[in-house]
Amino acid sequence: MPTRISDAVRRALSDAKITPAEINALRGAVSRGEVKPEELKLLSERYGDLFQAGAGKALTAISPPQAHTVMLPPLRSIGDTRAAAEVLSGARTLGQGRGSPKEAVRTFQRALNALAARMNQPEWALLGAGADGDYGPETARAVTAFQNANGLPATGQIDQMTALKMEELMMDHPAPGVGGVIGATLPVPDGNRIAQAARDLIATRAADYGVSGTWRSPNPNVPHNAVPNQTPLGAENRWKCNLFGMDALYAGGAQPPHYPGGNYPIAIEIPNYSRGENAPLIKLGEVWPGKTTPEEARAKIDALLKIARPGDVIIVNHPGSDTSDGGHTRIVVANNYKTDGTVDCAQASSDAARIRGETLGSFTGEEAFYLLRPAIAR
Repeated sequence: MPTRISDAVRRALSDAKITPAEINALRGAVSRGEVKPEELKLLSERYGDLFQAGAGKALTAISPPQAHTVMLPPLRSIGDTRAAAEVLSGARTLGQGRGSPKEAVRTFQRALNALAARMNQPEWALLGAGADGDYGPETARAVTAFQNANGLPATGQIDQMTALKMEELMMDHPAPGVGGVIGATLPVPDGNRIAQAARDLIATRAADYGVSGTWRSPNPNVPHNAVPNQTPLGAENRWKCNLFGMDALYAGGAQPPHYPGGNYPIAIEIPNYSRGENAPLIKLGEVWPGKTTPEEARAKIDALLKIARPGDVIIVNHPGSDTSDGGHTRIVVANNYKTDGTVDCAQASSDAARIRGETLGSFTGEEAFYLLRPAIAR
């Protein structure tokens, strides 16, 4: 039987923001039994992305032990959830009557609530059932309101461009420090740690990743790597962009893709490791410029560059035959795209590993463009 939401809790939800003061105002109602412990748990589970700074800490403080209230971390990124990333990549559209996966629907419902609270847009919020995973009329209404406000076709369905716009706004409006969160705050490896690991590899061993350099890896699982960071592993006179990228993932705490024998895949095969429920990567987007109009390809790559976060992986396939150097691997270390049109990427070049500011033009001439996110912490 669904938990009934009391009038006191409904009042707290009414403006699509939940402040510490509003939570503290519920304390008396909790002690008098007017607000049930199950409601407090429901607040965290279905409405937690409406919480303002400090509200999570306030909720755990007023919750009786029998409520078992656990404050969930606020949603950081739609792309942290594999099912929702299928919509970002264009592989799926969510809507009423489409058999939409609950996990994907719930993530976008959370995003709507998060943006409603962070951007003062209460019409985007789901204040009825909250983020329950069911794509019903309330979700369709909120999506339509979001689309109308952002110049998108008002379909009430979440297609790729609607999803990309939501994620762009999530980038612009990060989660507040709600407090009270116990345990891991991210469902994926820490991208900032991966970005720093890439910077550290450049600072300490940049020349090793040049074409003429001798590869040494921090990953003890690489075949023949007896002493990580010291054992020479060869690869002289070879491009090492894939080796640098996968080493950065490992050093940053993520599980890098690898062949059955333990070696890293070549660049053009890295996107294959986003397939499957337990794959080490999540595919956020894929664009093949030759299979669409130049305008559409530019628009989609542009939208994906806006949502690239530190620690994400950019793979391109070069035009021509697929060979061992038929693609390139980059690790995003900073995103300045909306201010100066660049995404800073760490990568192995001909002479050494380095950081370059990449623009939209860096990618529009490629055969394929992929944006990937490390999914599994090692």
